[in-house]
Amino acid sequence: MVIDAASRRNLEIDINLGGSGDNTLASVLDTTTTPMGSRLLKRWLNRPLRDRAQVSARQAAVQLMLEQDDHLALREILGEVGDVERILARVALRSARPRDLARLRDALNALPQLQSALGAIEGESALDDLARHIRPTPKRRRPSARR
Repeated sequence: MVIDAASRRNLEIDINLGGSGDNTLASVLDTTTTPMGSRLLKRWLNRPLRDRAQVSARQAAVQLMLEQDDHLALREILGEVGDVERILARVALRSARPRDLARLRDALNALPQLQSALGAIEGESALDDLARHIRPTPKRRRPSARR
């Protein structure tokens, strides 16, 4: 669904009429752990779904996590991931610093934990599909020292 600019402004989805992000729909709903999650929430609010099946799948996944208190483990893991989108943008622009690469390494190392936390959620949901699509990086063998 497309929301025109005037409607988006008057609905105060992510920017209020004064031009700031205070007291907007996004600021009220945003309890995400990562900057990536915050940006995704704002994208979802600005471009709502029209497909009832997709909306129901999201709601079912959220309900499962809340019923089983699994969202707390996921929040903890995601809190250590960092802003992978921004890091990858810096890598693509060749402006990444060693600290960015270290954060990327830590995020990739967290993938197995994330996959197992998603797999621990009992019940059929979109989270199963998400867990299947996580591909942890293979363990690299260190090259042997030359003599």
